[in-house]
Amino acid sequence: GVFVPAALAAIGRLAASGMLAPHLDPATLAAFEGATALADIWLDAAPMLFEVELDPAAARQEIEAYAANLGVDPAPALAALGNEPVRFSAVALDAEGHPLPVQNSDEGFALLFLDLPAEEAAEIAAAATRPFPAGLLTGVGLVVANPAFAAAELERKFDRSRYHGTVIWSWQQALMVAGLTRQLDRTDLPETARAALEKARTELLAAMAIADAVRGAELWSWSQANGVYRVEFFGQRAGDETESNAAQLWSTVSLARGVN
Repeated sequence: GVFVPAALAAIGRLAASGMLAPHLDPATLAAFEGATALADIWLDAAPMLFEVELDPAAARQEIEAYAANLGVDPAPALAALGNEPVRFSAVALDAEGHPLPVQNSDEGFALLFLDLPAEEAAEIAAAATRPFPAGLLTGVGLVVANPAFAAAELERKFDRSRYHGTVIWSWQQALMVAGLTRQLDRTDLPETARAALEKARTELLAAMAIADAVRGAELWSWSQANGVYRVEFFGQRAGDETESNAAQLWSTVSLARGVN
């Protein structure tokens, strides 16, 4: 839904630039120029396969039940929901092609690589930065997955002890900030969309600042006491299932963002 249309659009722009013309025969160049039309087809057809939409009342029930299972205060998450349906992109499709309703931080890729309608960009940003478990934002960062709206079996597969679960990855946060910044650099944003994007970036940066001491870690987990989140180091508990490796370059993502 993101990488294929983004790559095709880039191929189309490169072909249209004229830089390839001296090196390709006309037929091959024409095929490359046709990538732009293919990108539009992918953008029209692929993302819709991953769309999840929940009635607000049903979403509230799911949030309350999931928060109770985690021992997390649901009040901020419930307060962030309005009367509109809850929408986000599923993490994957099942064997029958149905979306698996696990909210995820991969939507940052859409903000960074796609030329989205302003309203869609603002909706992605707002959904991602709603308080967990209505969205992805905790007091110590943005979790990479939120299974609050999924079946109990998937909730267990995406818990705080799983590498791809309700844990915070430093580079995914940086990706989301970069995507929000790219969208805010646009000159065609209505004020409502700009305000939503700015609010999302401000709230995300504030959470990142609270967990600044672990910014050089690949990922970390969390706990909550009396409604306050705190960092928990990942991989040190007996139940943590980790693929973590301190030598991976994305542990240094703060350097790429220019953070001292």
